[in-house]
Amino acid sequence: MISNILIANPAIERKSCKLIKNLEPVFPGGLLTFRSYFNYQTQLKFVTLITLLLFPFLSVKAAEPTLEIAWLGTSSIYISDGETSLFFDPFITRPSKSNVFTLKKLISNTDDVNEWLTKIDHRSTIQAIFVSHTHYDHVLDLVEVARETRAIVYGSQSTHKIIDKANSQPRENDEPKIFYQSIQLPKQENNELSYQTISDHGDFTITILPAKHTPHFCHVTLLKGKIKDSFKLPETVLGYRMGENFSFLIEHPLGNILFHPSSIAVEFEESFTQAKEADLIILGIQKVDDLSDLEQYVFDPFNVKTVIPVHYDYFFKPLKKGVIPFSSVNLKNVENSLHEKGINMHSFKYYGEKYIYNNASLK
Repeated sequence: MISNILIANPAIERKSCKLIKNLEPVFPGGLLTFRSYFNYQTQLKFVTLITLLLFPFLSVKAAEPTLEIAWLGTSSIYISDGETSLFFDPFITRPSKSNVFTLKKLISNTDDVNEWLTKIDHRSTIQAIFVSHTHYDHVLDLVEVARETRAIVYGSQSTHKIIDKANSQPRENDEPKIFYQSIQLPKQENNELSYQTISDHGDFTITILPAKHTPHFCHVTLLKGKIKDSFKLPETVLGYRMGENFSFLIEHPLGNILFHPSSIAVEFEESFTQAKEADLIILGIQKVDDLSDLEQYVFDPFNVKTVIPVHYDYFFKPLKKGVIPFSSVNLKNVENSLHEKGINMHSFKYYGEKYIYNNASLK
């Protein structure tokens, strides 16, 4: 019985046979001669005996625990430790440019959402969805992803309006109600926003930080303000107003990650950054002309070692078309600028690619 169990393990059997093959002086001709000397049952017993004696040396070393990070375009990010997973800014359906700018109603594609969620999260471990702000390219698939995963949603009052509208619509029998928790950052004495911490999801602790949106052009940010009460589903691009902006510090025993989907630096509280580090930052680089502010207010305070760039891709094409950077973005220039500051960069080659991370890997 023991021999059957052990020999059923191909890795152990290969190592045992390799050891037998090295017994050349004892069995001239090596493994082939050994097999010719003894019948199958005797070979099996011999290999089993060697395996039992050398089991500690033959055992396959357990995989080191890590975090997995996957990118689904723009700032749609999946982070998992294998037991618990988090999702940020769900935008998988990518309407064409003509549909967006001719003010067509934007509809989440259920098949696309299911396909890509299955690719990155085959064990269905997503517990929470976090929304940085409510422009359409961050929340178009929020309702569909929340229903598919049954995850709780964290976001601003504008996010809450999207969820309320979805929950108020007639649902089929198998469509669950979406649960939501509002992000309300407390104000300090100087009227500056502080931060909010959530520790309800496995080994993750998520701290929600105030952030600023990158201007679209000429220092102008489009569709500012909160989503209106008249918001409907489906809605045009004009209905998806920005709402409040957030960044997220994701802490885990395997390493800390700062999700900062804007290229605008924010001067976080000194008392906070002195107590926190983030080896890895997921950074929106859609409008990066100068990294000096980011270096001063983000990279240095959090002791960042590696940058993963996001939100630089042309998001009017389906995910299956692959990663196409906007013409205004030069990834190589960004990488060179980071290297000059002693910071590494990892850019995803394709959507759904997994980046394996723990803090030891960056040291």
